[in-house]
Amino acid sequence: MKCPRCSDSMTSKAMPAMLTWKCFGCSGIFLKREHFLQIFDDRLSASVKAALNLGGTASPFNILCPQCRRPFRQYSVEYSSETHPIDYCEVCDGLWLDGTEANAFPRSGKGSPTMTPAGALILAQWKGQKLDEDLEEFQVRKASSVREYLLGLLGFPIEFETLKLHRPIATWAIAFACIVTTVWYWISSMTSLDLGFIPADPFRMFGLSIVTSFAIHANFFHLVGNMYALIVFGDNIEDDVGISRFLTLLIGSAVFSTFCDFLFRYGSAIPSIGASGGIAGIVAYYCFRFRSHRLGWVHPMTLIHRGTYWAVRAPYFGLIWLGYQFMGLFVNTNVNYLAHISGALFGSVIYWLDQRN
Repeated sequence: MKCPRCSDSMTSKAMPAMLTWKCFGCSGIFLKREHFLQIFDDRLSASVKAALNLGGTASPFNILCPQCRRPFRQYSVEYSSETHPIDYCEVCDGLWLDGTEANAFPRSGKGSPTMTPAGALILAQWKGQKLDEDLEEFQVRKASSVREYLLGLLGFPIEFETLKLHRPIATWAIAFACIVTTVWYWISSMTSLDLGFIPADPFRMFGLSIVTSFAIHANFFHLVGNMYALIVFGDNIEDDVGISRFLTLLIGSAVFSTFCDFLFRYGSAIPSIGASGGIAGIVAYYCFRFRSHRLGWVHPMTLIHRGTYWAVRAPYFGLIWLGYQFMGLFVNTNVNYLAHISGALFGSVIYWLDQRN
């Protein structure tokens, strides 16, 4: 990895997820935002979050993130009645600090009191210490809250704190619309034969069955599971790519999964309902886009007997989730696993196209 300032090779500890790099030429440091908040003074946490929420400007030096090669944006952090500029990459969730910027912030008090933050970081790397357990690919964590136990028992992924710069209006609106439509569907006299997508008659209701089948859900757990996944994964993507691009991804994944369902179940009179095909595209895009994000995954029996769960990087979570979908193809169930796989395929292709462009 090359230094964004002087183009010298930077030194890092040899761990796949390590995002802490040091340039010995200009003494600059590239590191994750969470790692930054651990190394430096805890009082910086509120200042950094406030600065990121206010928005940044194009970096005056037009330097590129060494991780993804996208331009940094510069943010102004208020600390000790002074303003300190920092360069932040929204994609990698990483910060670049020049040598003078790194020394401007007091560290959190760990280590030798006479050592600068950069010096403490490099010394610990050369000693082979793990400065941050969060940099491991897999972790076994102890469930410490009712929320973690509840989500684990339900088999839902556990999302940890992630920064969002904007309110996910579209994600909330779609979730609200699905909830209202599903409740109306439950209390009405209609059935899935009326509103679901039927491969034997794909163009009934002038093709609107594609829309109605997306909005309605079979039961409470079907609705809660899909809406939880939509909010957990969708809000990050909407925040990152914008409302229009997010809606294009969600609608495209839903339409493509419905088309695949039509092809593979051609002539079937069994209706298909639920938003999971579109949400699967969101999940796949998330796992590629936010590779450094961590998600909790657990088998309910492991949580009950040991009280633990796995905290894994998003790409590994995606592989686990996709493996379950493929196994579901060989199980006699009313879950449309093919729609999940095809939706995930569409989301993956859209991410690949975004990277090419």
